Amino acid sequence: MPDAADELSRRGEAGWRLERVFELAGLLVLRIGGAIDVSVHSALESRLVAEVAKDDRHAGHVVLDLTDVTLLSAAAAGVFTRLADRLSASGHRLLLVAGDGPVHRLLDVLHAGDVLEVFPTMDSALSGLLGTHSTPAPPGVAGDDELVRLRARVHDLREKLRTRPLLAHAIGMLQERYGLPDADAANTLIREASQQHNIKMRELAAAVIAAHPPDTPDALFWFPGRVRQPAPEVTFVARQPRDRTAFLDVVLDAALSATLSTVGEVYVVDPVRGGLTLQRHRGLSDEVVAFFTHVGTDGQSPGAALRARRRVVVRDVATDKLCSAAAREVLTRARLRSVQSTPMLAPSGDCTGVVTTRHAEPGRTPTDEGLVCLDRIGHEGGAWLAWHTRLSTLDALEYLHRHARESRQERPDGR
Repeated sequence: MPDAADELSRRGEAGWRLERVFELAGLLVLRIGGAIDVSVHSALESRLVAEVAKDDRHAGHVVLDLTDVTLLSAAAAGVFTRLADRLSASGHRLLLVAGDGPVHRLLDVLHAGDVLEVFPTMDSALSGLLGTHSTPAPPGVAGDDELVRLRARVHDLREKLRTRPLLAHAIGMLQERYGLPDADAANTLIREASQQHNIKMRELAAAVIAAHPPDTPDALFWFPGRVRQPAPEVTFVARQPRDRTAFLDVVLDAALSATLSTVGEVYVVDPVRGGLTLQRHRGLSDEVVAFFTHVGTDGQSPGAALRARRRVVVRDVATDKLCSAAAREVLTRARLRSVQSTPMLAPSGDCTGVVTTRHAEPGRTPTDEGLVCLDRIGHEGGAWLAWHTRLSTLDALEYLHRHARESRQERPDGR
């Protein structure tokens, strides 16, 4: 069999390139292409270090895609090893995507896998950060399919990276407090409580950590004497909503009616990470939904309304400085030019969600009557969401305590 380095040399091309493929807080994906011989090692290493250090917001794990490399010298492994050492000093990892061709064979000949993390595909590299499979992109998404899939995988990765230490902490607390047999038992309890009370596991884990513990593990209730407050009145609908999904639907319907629009969405604030998550929408294309879901609302009116805790009106996203370049491209392609975003504020003043409506025509703004209705939605909607979040969280914690206490009492040793 021919030597891997020889095979690469025969396939080599003049020149090389380094480009950013994708970047989000905590993850940077870079791609190298062309011929990487000894003459370019110094320049390559300098560029890699500069790209990794370019923006502190993206400090974190680095995935380096080598599948477009046509020639790779054996000494290049030293460049990657030094970069991996630099990243590991701050607790981060370098993952190489080498494909299954000559680049991979060369790294295999060099036993690079002993000191570097080498993967055949981008999917396996991203999954390698977690030891799990990534979530596939939503079906039927328009636009650049590769970029959309990557955004979906990175979104899933970020959520799991954020959730894993939080969940592990909560599991450890429950296991120690109630003498549960193992971590799986505590994890099962959290998952069941999450499903029963429609609260995300990471939110419940955060509540377990933040809440004052029960008086004793055998106490009848975690929160003795708690009074279940009735839901705040919602006056912009004829019938009071029975659950959060129904509530978010009526909020969106009322906002669309107030602004004479057929396109809009509702976000709620994630209590753990503080950002907005898309919950309900009307009239949005798959591409726009994928963008809001996987990229988020930074550089858009919903994110600005969250930060300012006041309504934000954009007359034309094509020219407004508030809108990021990526959002502007997606929204103008979808012919969504004007937008308003109204925050839903709790009695404490905290933002619990944002309702947004959109129009195809630039320059559209709500009427005075519409603004009055939007203000009422923001005020009453914020109070209802705050009430529901507290209710469901405390109910889920009581569920955890009751079932963990019962499990504890069923053990022969009572421990």
